[in-house]
Amino acid sequence: MWSESLNKLIDVNMGPDPQAKAYDPDEEIKYYIHKKNEKEPTHIDLRTIGSDNNDIDANGMWFFGVHGYQENVFYSPLKLLVQGKPIIIHGNRSANVIHVDWVDGASSNWYPTAANNVKPVAIAVAKVIRRLVETGLAKKELTHLIGFSLGAHVVGIIGQSLFETAGWKPWRISGLDPARPFFEGYPPEETIDPQDGEYVEIFHTTGGQLGVWRPHGQVDVYVNTGFAPQPGCGTDMFYVCSHSFIKRVFANYTNLEMQSYRCTGFEDFAQGKCNHDFNTACTVGFSAQNCKEGVYHLDTTKYFE
Repeated sequence: MWSESLNKLIDVNMGPDPQAKAYDPDEEIKYYIHKKNEKEPTHIDLRTIGSDNNDIDANGMWFFGVHGYQENVFYSPLKLLVQGKPIIIHGNRSANVIHVDWVDGASSNWYPTAANNVKPVAIAVAKVIRRLVETGLAKKELTHLIGFSLGAHVVGIIGQSLFETAGWKPWRISGLDPARPFFEGYPPEETIDPQDGEYVEIFHTTGGQLGVWRPHGQVDVYVNTGFAPQPGCGTDMFYVCSHSFIKRVFANYTNLEMQSYRCTGFEDFAQGKCNHDFNTACTVGFSAQNCKEGVYHLDTTKYFE
């Protein structure tokens, strides 16, 4: 498995990690809020936060970004959205932008250890979100979860946990190239799946390689070919450039109003039979309406290099 932060391949060993320490996500996950017009996020204790905190807006949108394997808060899938120009998330709206930092659970050199931490991390974050809603600090219909790679499965299972424990689902879940090893073909309760949120969208850039290939959402958007190499990534031997390419797409697609086109089904897309019929077009992004359920193709070369 490729580690982006270490810039090398990490041995995927099915056995236990002899170096692994006990990991308590309830205690070790850190939360950072990225306020409008600030370059860097600041730590915020969402476990104990009260209504007297001036950093949050209880009536605003809540965006939770969850990073992937061997990453940390600086690799949050929301980073480019907050720091880009124009600033897409904040814009003219009131938004609480939260980076979820589970670096202690994601940093093992044994990929299966990090993969096994996905579910406990998701359950821990779900507890925090549930408390925010139950105390009136957040609204369930204004909650958007965004996860990259392993983080995509984290946000999916957060949705599952919220439904099981509180009886509601997040308003929107975005999975950015969900990790494939130990997740594709596994039961839906172990991965991101269409039932995890009121609206679940998945974006694929390394399908069948580092990312899942089969549809995992209500809407699955296959970017360009859906697999590596993506534009500008050269041969991309280890797929890392193409895997991370989705962060760039996600940061740009609302600003550029990219059009994706609905295919008749996954098999037709896989066989290259998805045509660009304007009647099937759907604009994807924060400000766009939900797309009709199905498989979509997005050609980014029409919008940026």
